[in-house]
Amino acid sequence: MHPTIISCYTNDTLYEEEIKDLILSCENLNLEYSIDGYDSLESWEKNCCYKPKYILKKPLGLKKPLLWIDADGIVVKRLIFDAEIKNLDIAFVRNMNKKNN
Repeated sequence: MHPTIISCYTNDTLYEEEIKDLILSCENLNLEYSIDGYDSLESWEKNCCYKPKYILKKPLGLKKPLLWIDADGIVVKRLIFDAEIKNLDIAFVRNMNKKNN
């Protein structure tokens, strides 16, 4: 079972444009996604602190594995999830633009 890709973005900010690339990458790879906009909480810091709350409430409605991708991220190829890791909580960051990767 492939996870549903989730993300959120602040309305009326540059992230509202950035999220379009993530959505397009999901659609091009036929990946299920659930992405929501929300109104600004008055500062960049408060908006960033909203992400964990969003992630915590999302499983209640979807009831399947989830994969968080930031609003300015994209999926470049279909992901493969090994059965051995399907019950684990994992997190990683990879910046494809860095020269040391």
